[in-house]
Amino acid sequence: LNVVFVAGGLTGDPFAISFDEIVFDVTNTILGGGIFFDDFNDGNVDNTGAFAGGADNTGAGTGPTDGSSGDPDTGLNLGVDPGTGGGFAGAFITFPGGTFDATGAGYFFASVRPSLQASNLPFVLEITLQEDPGGDGFDPAVDDELRTFYSLDLNADWREVQIPLATFQDSPAGLNDGFDFSSILNVVFVAGGLTGDPFAISFDDILFTSSTPVSNEEFVPGTVDGFALSAAYPNPFQTSARVELSLDRAEAVRVEVYDVLGRQVALLHDGTLAAQTPHSFTLNARGLASGLYLYRVTGESFSATRRVILN
Repeated sequence: LNVVFVAGGLTGDPFAISFDEIVFDVTNTILGGGIFFDDFNDGNVDNTGAFAGGADNTGAGTGPTDGSSGDPDTGLNLGVDPGTGGGFAGAFITFPGGTFDATGAGYFFASVRPSLQASNLPFVLEITLQEDPGGDGFDPAVDDELRTFYSLDLNADWREVQIPLATFQDSPAGLNDGFDFSSILNVVFVAGGLTGDPFAISFDDILFTSSTPVSNEEFVPGTVDGFALSAAYPNPFQTSARVELSLDRAEAVRVEVYDVLGRQVALLHDGTLAAQTPHSFTLNARGLASGLYLYRVTGESFSATRRVILN
């Protein structure tokens, strides 16, 4: 019925405040320097869908779920059944208002809640942006797309994922003709190499922002819970990359490297490591194809996953 503005504790000379263009818009709300692509606050997920394939009986579906605020039906849930294993599954979100203008944005942001099975670790989420400058729907024959990757763990809490748009690279299926950030149609999440029991991933508050990135384990590695894991150096690399690890106490540790489909391509260490001394591990490029890799370090009291790119 009403929108009311009020101020108290007034002193001094007369003054004025003017108002204009009071609008409610769930798809294009300014928040902390960002513009929403979709926050799902209206409970409507008709602009989303699920897909699956690559193996027999792999299935996926989307529907509303409790959002990051705890309110019912203010988030998007993707449920996945790996079936016989080895398939892929994902969700797409189409901008409700036609195409979305993210010109000038520096970061992609989303709230993500993974409810994964241990059999799917390390879990690599592929994030793709698809353009539609012609306004006729995404067509891979004429429209470009950008892609990046983000690793998730078993933690079922909501976490803030904020990724620099500069890390998105032209998809192998894209045209590489200059992505049009003023005409984004779809945000697509997909994962491959799925195994084990059914699981779910929920999404909320998908937006583009120009603010500095929030802390997250993929882009801001550091000391956590008694261990310190360095970023790979150099990164990207051509012949070899080095990773360093130090521990507050001695424990058994595995250092593994996986490709984006979750296949182990190298085991750099498996055994006890001493405390209070740096340990160095080298990933050799010999026999590996160019692309993104995840190195995962698992101890008795911790685990961490970081990414490295082979040029």
